[in-house]
Amino acid sequence: MDTQSPQWDAYYEQFMELADLADEIDPPAPPLDECQYYLCLYGENGLTAEDEFQFLEKMDAFVGEGLSKVEVRTSYWEDVVLFVP
Repeated sequence: MDTQSPQWDAYYEQFMELADLADEIDPPAPPLDECQYYLCLYGENGLTAEDEFQFLEKMDAFVGEGLSKVEVRTSYWEDVVLFVP
């Protein structure tokens, strides 16, 4: 989601609540295009804002049962990715 979107604060809050409950794995993550669901906090997800919120709702069902996160850090970029394998 665009950080300039009026929905950004709500998205960030909901995303981080799930991130706190997700199992953290060390990089590399499994191929994300093979996962049931995945969302990046800052990256372009290619979805509408409504779709991103729907993905977060779907991922909530996997808390404790497969919801994972990976933190990606480089010298110039940082992101958190939630995914369900």
